[in-house]
Amino acid sequence: MLRITRLYHPRECDTVAHARRYATPKKPRDYAAAVQALNGLQSNFSIVEAIRKLGPGANKTAIPEMPSDFDRLNPIHIAGTKGKGSTASFISSILHQYLHKSQVKADPYSGIGLYTSPHLRFVRERIQIDNTPIAEELFAQQRVNAAVIECGIGGEKDVPAFTTQQPAAALKVLQERAEQKGTALQVVPLHPALDEIELGISGDFQKLNASLAIAICFAHLKQLGFSDVPHPLSQTTLPQAFVEGLKQTRLGGRCEMRPDPKEKHLSWYIDGGHTLESVGMAGRWFASQSNQHDAPKVDRVLIFNQQTRNASSLAKELYDTLSKALSEKHPFRHAIFCSNTTYKGVGLQGRSRLNKHQQGRRGQFEGAARTGASLGSNRLQTDVHVVGTIEEAVLTARRLCVASDRAQVLATGSLHLVGGLIEVLETEAGESANL
Repeated sequence: MLRITRLYHPRECDTVAHARRYATPKKPRDYAAAVQALNGLQSNFSIVEAIRKLGPGANKTAIPEMPSDFDRLNPIHIAGTKGKGSTASFISSILHQYLHKSQVKADPYSGIGLYTSPHLRFVRERIQIDNTPIAEELFAQQRVNAAVIECGIGGEKDVPAFTTQQPAAALKVLQERAEQKGTALQVVPLHPALDEIELGISGDFQKLNASLAIAICFAHLKQLGFSDVPHPLSQTTLPQAFVEGLKQTRLGGRCEMRPDPKEKHLSWYIDGGHTLESVGMAGRWFASQSNQHDAPKVDRVLIFNQQTRNASSLAKELYDTLSKALSEKHPFRHAIFCSNTTYKGVGLQGRSRLNKHQQGRRGQFEGAARTGASLGSNRLQTDVHVVGTIEEAVLTARRLCVASDRAQVLATGSLHLVGGLIEVLETEAGESANL
């Protein structure tokens, strides 16, 4: 697991295309225009491939083109493969608590910016101010005191650098690269104060991300001129603003539990894990939550969706993790496989010619069916159900659990699934409130 977090130098740019886009003067944009511009950006994968084809050193030509006014963002750059969203959210929440309440401010408080990806329901989730999705009227041009930016790659001009403990091979690479760049690399240990703090994002593994966030916030506040901030490794306690920030951190779709809006005996456990490692973490988190209750035996249901990776391996990893953690050979009574389409609408059957959208939905449905069939009830000793949409998966889970005294549904395998599931539950909750 490679995770490195660095204080971000604003003149750095991750890609040639990104630098040229922002170096070009832009006319004022409203929300719709900003969303349109974002939709025109290439994916990280396509950009990396384009740079690779240009040959060694192509990305370095972008760095001088970055506009100098990015300095005003006071950015913190979060790079790596796992834990970026959680770490960025912890940092944003801590800085908001500290700077908003501090009596010593260099500038009037205008908020802490946070950029993460992907979004679950709407694009404004990606850009937040003080941990709230940005309003449409502010989407294109809002000044902030600091900007916490999650990215895929970067770090060429950053100083200093922070990481948590890594596998030996990964840490060796980080240390060598830091030495080449003349950068101080600090490996952050688990902070002892976290044993007494209930983090706003569940999961024991989040303590590493929180420790990293603590170290970065101390360093960032020092750079902003707060001389009274003690070094995090010199004490076992934390300032109250840090504690409150850690407690109030939220990140939708990551180790999230919420009650069903219609059935009191049913609870939803939601995590966007989509790799072997993250699915295993989701399984251990779900097991820890499921073991907290002394009530009658719980009926567990899995809703799973993964279209682009080895879905069978991910589902099997989840089963194995839960079987071990719960000491139960068959942790789920039912497993529901679905596409990542949220709502019913266009039929999947009975048409000889399908448009592009319909073909995509049919392909997703067939992919879910293949996953369910490859695992099968004989392999998992679980009743397997395949449905066409996330909405149907929700309705199926409720139907299967209608006679249960207590039921838990774990939804995982894809952030697309998580986003659609939250959309369905939030819509139902709003409808219930209006009855």
